Amino acid sequence: MGKLNVRQELAINELLKGNSIVESAKNVGVSEATLNRWLANTEFKVVLNERKSIIVDNCIDKINLLGNKAITVLNSMLDDENVSSNVRLNASKSILDMILKFNEQRNIMNKMKEIEELLNEKVGASNG
Repeated sequence: MGKLNVRQELAINELLKGNSIVESAKNVGVSEATLNRWLANTEFKVVLNERKSIIVDNCIDKINLLGNKAITVLNSMLDDENVSSNVRLNASKSILDMILKFNEQRNIMNKMKEIEELLNEKVGASNG
């Protein structure tokens, strides 16, 4: 295919808006069959997935910024004697739950890294 044409670029934009295949095809002025054929094309899929990844990365960045604000709020709630003990207890539980989840994720990532290193060593040894 080489490079995506204008209609393919428009189709990607329509799909990224959350439109259905039928709706996207109609908005771009192509048949549903054409859009399905493009979706089966490796280059089209690569570009679509790259753009989806960019959107997801941007959302994650925004969520991380909100996470910092949320931590600040939780921290101030824990320290504020005027906040009810029930609210402070719930804030404490939320923080502890997050700590447990983050530690669990970190442990899983570390294990995956260890497994990857072991596999790389085995592959290197068998090729050497």
